[in-house]
Parts: sequence; structure tokens; C-alpha cells
Amino acid sequence: MKKYFFMTKVSILLLFCLSGFFLTCTDSKQDRVLFRFEVDRKWGYIDISGKIIIPARYIFAGNFSRGLAPVKANNEWFYINAQGRKTIKKDFEYIDEFYEGLALVKTRGMYGYINAKGEMVIEPRFVTAFRFSDGLARVRTGKAKSDKRGYIDKTGKMVIVHEYDATWNFSDGLARIWKDKRFGFIDKTGKIVIEPQYLTAEDFSGGLSRVIIDQKHGFIDKNGTLVIKPQFEYAGNFKEGCAVVKGLKDNEEKWGFIDTSGSLIIDLQYSEVGDFSEGLAPVKKDGLWGYIDRSGKLVIQQEFYNAGSFKNGLAYIRSGDVIGEKKGYINRKGEIVFYR
Repeated sequence: MKKYFFMTKVSILLLFCLSGFFLTCTDSKQDRVLFRFEVDRKWGYIDISGKIIIPARYIFAGNFSRGLAPVKANNEWFYINAQGRKTIKKDFEYIDEFYEGLALVKTRGMYGYINAKGEMVIEPRFVTAFRFSDGLARVRTGKAKSDKRGYIDKTGKMVIVHEYDATWNFSDGLARIWKDKRFGFIDKTGKIVIEPQYLTAEDFSGGLSRVIIDQKHGFIDKNGTLVIKPQFEYAGNFKEGCAVVKGLKDNEEKWGFIDTSGSLIIDLQYSEVGDFSEGLAPVKKDGLWGYIDRSGKLVIQQEFYNAGSFKNGLAYIRSGDVIGEKKGYINRKGEIVFYR
């Protein structure tokens, strides 16, 4: 979930509260959804009704996937199930959430990958490694120039070796690369399909990638064709067929939404906005946040000091100023289900 606004000191604090204090966690194995909450710098989990399922007792708590969540307590990393019981406990220096069936772990200074049974399916042999995305993961075998950098598959085989200055995860079948101070894209064979030419480019989402040309934001397709001409002061990635954009209206910078044709479907009128998720988007006007639907209709009144996108039926909200703030979740009716 992203939100778009000017990064003042207060805005940075609000963004931290939004992205870090409350996360949605899906226990896909048991078809149960849990939501993370924080009390006195300890983390726990609630269900969609707001009932506390796992008390706040961890100094770190991640998202559930494959029925497991990575947590840290008493300087020890381990995984728990949806009842809060330890399931995978080994000598880890770091553990990550499960992505595409595998989780990144660190032991004895090297990174490898485990499955949901706790079995090390890709031995720790990388000095740098990232989560799997589109079936591939970025890795580096060492820090010397002779060491390999590239992408591995889920067997641990290095399927792409590269010498680019930087690379990113695959998304929509393509991955960003940085070469000669320009962004381009490769496919899963490692072939460059869009030559490095952009000073700024984002991952593909919904078949489109945001690029900046002459300080204006537009979009290209997977052939590298410019399909939405650069015309916006800022644009976000497409989510649910919409992208947030910023432009000038009555000599003021305002936010609205476009569709994949580049047409403005919700007028420039908001001081801050978030992405659409589950059919709703958080928007801010006159100092308070509410939620609109795809038609632009305000469906949850503007009464919050901060608000996040919906996921699995709930959205994070904050009321009150920084000193007397309270944080919690609302459902799609705007009803508060958890509040602290």
C-alpha cells in the first residue's frame, strides 16, 4: 500500500505509523486472516472481528503465509502458527516471510531458503539474497568482482547471470535493470527487452511501467511503447486499473486518479491519496481522511487523521493528534473493529 503526499517531518511520521504499526497477515493454510497490532512496542495479532488471538509479546512480528509468521522475542528468531505456537525454531540470525512457498533465512552470515516444513531447500551460500518473485530470486555469491550476481530458480540454480550495475525483482514477467545510469528491462531469459534509456522507471504493474521523461510522468507497455504520454507532476503504479496522479488545478497541486488509457476518471481535488484496494481508496481533503469508491463517491466519511488501504476487509486508521493519537482498524462499513 502506498500513499502520496509531500514528505514533511510530520508526513514521514504518519507514513511510518501507517506502514509499520499495522499489517495484514493471511494464514492461507487455515484460511484465516490475522491483523498485526502494537502495544508498548510489542506485537500481537487480532482477527477480523478485532478479537485478540495472539497477545502482544514479540519485538518483531511479520505476516502470515503458509500458516506461519516470522517473529522475534528474547533475541531469538522463530516461526509461529495462527495459535501462537512455535513451529520452526533453529539457529537463525534473520528470517523472512514466506513468498511463493519459500522463506529467506540467514545463518552463519549467509542467506538460504527454507520451506514451510523448516527444511533448508536452498543451502545458505549467498552474501546477498532477496525474496522470490515471479519464480525467481536475486542473489549474489560474494563481494569480489569475480563472484556471480543474478537470479536463481526454486531449485537454487542460477538461471540468469548478469553484470549490470543494479537489478530489481521480477514483476509482471520483467525485471528492472540499471546500466550506464539508465533504467531498462530484462525478461526471464536475461535478455534485454527494453533498452536502458530512462532516468526513472518503476516495476511493471498491470502491464504498465511508470517512467519520467522531461520531468513528467507517463507510462510504457511491455514493448517499450509510450502508451500514456508524460504529462503528470507525479504518478503512482496501477492498482485495480487505476493510478494516482498529481497535477495543477487552480494553481494548486492536487491528486486524482487515471485509468489505463490515461483518462482522468476522478478529478484532481485531494491533498493526499492512497491506492485503490478492494474497490476503495483513502483520500484526504480539508485535513481529514475518508474513502471513495471507483466512481469517486465518498463512501466512508472523512473523519480520520490518517488512513490506509483496505486488505482482507479491514483498513488501518488513526484518530487524534500525535500526542493523543489512537490507532486501529475499520471495516468496509466504516465501523471501528479495533482501537487502541
